[in-house]
Parts: sequence; C-alpha cells; structure tokens
Amino acid sequence: MALLGAAGCATGPVWQRPGASEAEVARDYWQCQQSIVPFTKISPSTGRSARVRTNRDERAACMRARGYELVLPPVGS
Repeated sequence: MALLGAAGCATGPVWQRPGASEAEVARDYWQCQQSIVPFTKISPSTGRSARVRTNRDERAACMRARGYELVLPPVGS
C-alpha cells in the first residue's frame, strides 16, 4: 500500500489505495493537481471576489474518484 502526503512525507493525512505503488500515487496526485481549473466567483452587487474555489477540494474529489482514501498514517511513522 503506497502513501503520499502533501509534501511527499508522511507527517499528516496521506492518500492511499490498496495495491497502488508509490509511483502510481504520485502520478495520480500530480494528474489531479494539473486538472484543477481555478476560478473566482464574483459578487454581482460589489463586483469583488466573493469566493475562490480551493484546489484542495477538487484534488480530493479527483483522488477519491480514482479510488484513493485520505487517512492518518500509523502511529510512530
């Protein structure tokens, strides 16, 4: 089971999928990151940014769609 943290080290929650190699996890994470198209929702009343969609949410949806789960690493890692 391969694990991938946000910065490549397992200090916080990590993406894992049974049977996935570290290379597969890294590839899928990178592809999900590349597929995100940022956008800003503009308020019609003020013309200012009302909300910016975070890439974390879209990346998580992409990884889950590929069969990954975000889990805490085992204690002592």
